[in-house]
Amino acid sequence: MVALGPADARRGPDGMIPVPAKRTVRELLEAMLINSDNVACDKLLALLGGPGAVDARMRAIGIDGITIRHSELDISAGRGDNTATPAAMVALLTKIGRRQVGLSPASATLLEDVLLRVMTGPRRLKGDLPPRTPVAHKTGTSETRDGKTDATNDVGLVTLPNGHRAAVAVFVHASPADVATRERTIANIARAAYDEFSAAAP
Repeated sequence: MVALGPADARRGPDGMIPVPAKRTVRELLEAMLINSDNVACDKLLALLGGPGAVDARMRAIGIDGITIRHSELDISAGRGDNTATPAAMVALLTKIGRRQVGLSPASATLLEDVLLRVMTGPRRLKGDLPPRTPVAHKTGTSETRDGKTDATNDVGLVTLPNGHRAAVAVFVHASPADVATRERTIANIARAAYDEFSAAAP
């Protein structure tokens, strides 16, 4: 069990873990991924040794293009941001799908199970795919400032009809469009990838 106190309170989406509270590491992981819970995210970062420890892990498994320097508390206070490229996210997803990120078999299975249960962004990668297509994914969204939303993202492993999976990452950056348009753009690109990979030879 992990104790959460008043200092762990964070801004973020509705439904975040209320503090004070106690949660298991698994419950924190599920809250962070399934509901984009910033309380859970920062507590897990602290348990791991801070953002720098996770950034170093990315380098250790051969991922460039993902930079993790700040907690959610830092980001909400305007003290910086973490960055990633779509290509780097595809590389990470590919390693996750091939179980090349250094997790035990049980932990790798748990990670994919949790990603399949993500509740955020149902109109993004999943939005235009055939019903019940398995998508192990994670969204990312920033606040809208001066009429532009810096990040409307979704990345994931999309299962194709032949059982293979395609790693797809779509980032909509600095967009003045409304959320429906941004999410429809992600859905259209994901469907194009799904159709292209489904038609390709194994």
